[in-house]
Amino acid sequence: MKFLNKIVLGVLFAAVPTFSMAQVATGTVPTPTHLSPADNAALKTINFTNADWTDIIVGTSTIVYNYESSLGTTTKADGSFLTPAFVSGNLASSSISTSGTAEGLYYWHVRALNLSASTTGTSTATSSSWSSAWKIIVDNTPPSIPTGIVLTASTTPVSATTTGSQTWLFGTSTDNLSGVARYEYSINGTSTWINNLLSNTFVTNLGIGSHTLLIRSIDRAENISTSSVTLFTVTASATNATTTPPVIITPTNKKECKNGGWRNFTNPSFKNKKKCISFVKNLNENKEDRENEDKDRDHSKSEDRDHKGKGRGDRD
Repeated sequence: MKFLNKIVLGVLFAAVPTFSMAQVATGTVPTPTHLSPADNAALKTINFTNADWTDIIVGTSTIVYNYESSLGTTTKADGSFLTPAFVSGNLASSSISTSGTAEGLYYWHVRALNLSASTTGTSTATSSSWSSAWKIIVDNTPPSIPTGIVLTASTTPVSATTTGSQTWLFGTSTDNLSGVARYEYSINGTSTWINNLLSNTFVTNLGIGSHTLLIRSIDRAENISTSSVTLFTVTASATNATTTPPVIITPTNKKECKNGGWRNFTNPSFKNKKKCISFVKNLNENKEDRENEDKDRDHSKSEDRDHKGKGRGDRD
């Protein structure tokens, strides 16, 4: 069972403090197994709060742990790091605080010591082997902004009544630590970012009108780049990226709102399908009211004409 109380030792990857550790001899103490962070994990400093490993129990013996981190994997003959960045003292708990760790690539490992095995009159204790080193990348820097965004083709000509496809290509971002994990894009300034793009090309299906395309990159530590901004217009021709004034289209029925159609309208701009359907319903109700008013007006005019006709007949 994990100890409930964790030892807090501050920043673990800055400088090597001086601790007095018991001399050890390799014995039958099991080697701890790493739990978290996962090997090769990438985290921001704010999210990297501790390193954790399994408890070791040897009868009623007193077990403590040694922890080391390093910028490299080279070890001494006894398995400890040749040039450690941090060396702990004897830890009573099977975890250690890593809060405040600076950016960088680190390796860490641990061992267990059985203090109850100390020889009388000496400081020698029995130790496990050092665990295999795991890598952790601490990354607080966003990737570079995607650039070189171009509209490469329109697979279907876009008209005032049908929408087509636009194929986009953009330059890949760079990230010096954890690496770029994915790209996302957003259309017309909405808060919805679409797709976890693993490549630098994607396809949109946008209707007639002016549009704004935002593209951003995200690294493995979830740092987000600045968004690129591209303005373009979809016209009725096969060439979509033009400066032709936009043609505003409006949905007229529920069918047009469904199956993602609500995204294609530029006037008004809908946040979801439900709002589009609500707009169409109100639009049709207003249209029906106007038609009823026109019918009532025509009926009144007809009655007036009939009344005037009867008046002339009476005079004759």
